[in-house]
Amino acid sequence: MYKAQTNHKTQNTNTKGFTFVELIIVFTLFSLLFGMGAMVMGNFTSSQGLRFGGDSIVQSLREAHTNSTSQYRDSAWGVYFDTATDPQRYVLFKGGTYASRDTSFDQITDFYKQVNFQNVSLSGGGQEIVFSKRSGFTSDDGTFQLVADSETYNVSVNSLGFVDFSF
Repeated sequence: MYKAQTNHKTQNTNTKGFTFVELIIVFTLFSLLFGMGAMVMGNFTSSQGLRFGGDSIVQSLREAHTNSTSQYRDSAWGVYFDTATDPQRYVLFKGGTYASRDTSFDQITDFYKQVNFQNVSLSGGGQEIVFSKRSGFTSDDGTFQLVADSETYNVSVNSLGFVDFSF
C-alpha cells in the first residue's frame, strides 16, 4: 500500500530569549536594590558628615585654646558659630571678640548641608567661645550639639578651656 507523505510543518518551541514579563521582573528587582542602596548611602554620608564636622570643630576649638595659651600673634583666639548661613559654619578667629577680630586670620569652615548647630548654651550668652591670652580660660564655657538626621554630636567646653565631645 502506498502511503502519502504529508508535509507537516512543526513549530519550534525551543525559542531563546526573555519574555517581556521576565524583563519587567528583573528591572523591578534592580530598581528596588538600587533604591535601597541609595538610602543606605544617604544615611552613611549624613553620618560621616556629622562625624567630620564634629571632629573638625573640636579641633578648631583646641587650636584656638592652644593659640591663646601660647600667645600666638600676641592675641586671644576664639571660635564663632555662624547659624545664619546655609550651610551653617564656624570661624576660627584672632581677637578678643568676633566683632573686633583681625579678619585676615579667619579660618572659615562650612558644614555639610544636613549638619546644623543645636542647643547652643554658652555662659556668655552669645555664639562664640573666646580663650584668654596666656591662661586659655574662657568665660564662654558651655555646651552645644551638632545634629544630622537623628544623630547628635555633643561638645562641651569648661571654664578652664578644656574641650570634650561625645558621639
